[in-house]
Amino acid sequence: MMLLHQPEHRSLNLAKQSAKSATKFKIPPIRIDTSDCEVFVGREIDDGEIIKEGTGYKVHDKEWIEAIPVASLASWLGLSGIQPDETEGDAAIRLAEMDKGFNELCESLSKRLTAWNWTDMVGEPLPQPYRNPAALKALSVDEILYLTNAINREGTDDRKNESSG
Repeated sequence: MMLLHQPEHRSLNLAKQSAKSATKFKIPPIRIDTSDCEVFVGREIDDGEIIKEGTGYKVHDKEWIEAIPVASLASWLGLSGIQPDETEGDAAIRLAEMDKGFNELCESLSKRLTAWNWTDMVGEPLPQPYRNPAALKALSVDEILYLTNAINREGTDDRKNESSG
């Protein structure tokens, strides 16, 4: 019987968390279904190219994010900063630059992701992302790339729809 009530209890807790962080945003957040987010296992990469895709798992089926749909330059710069540099040089310096880019990306995303009902790989609720870059740093690379692209894609689609209407 407890298992039957657990999802309601979880969604109630998420609603309470979301209400606690109720902030008036200048641009209203939109809800994005993330059922199509895939995390790949067994991917093989050689010289920066994916040579074997691996097996994709839809780990956020029936889950969503709420985000301010504005592409920020910081997120794009942060995204480019986490890509491996193929040039010669000190590996430690390149790694430090990638780490800095990743931290900046997580900071930028945490200001635009206002809420979610995402769960981890065992189904436990993840901490809310708004102003919480640590919640994002625990995600996989596939999830970070998905979030960045989903928010930027939605913002572009909304602007197109508004200008054509």
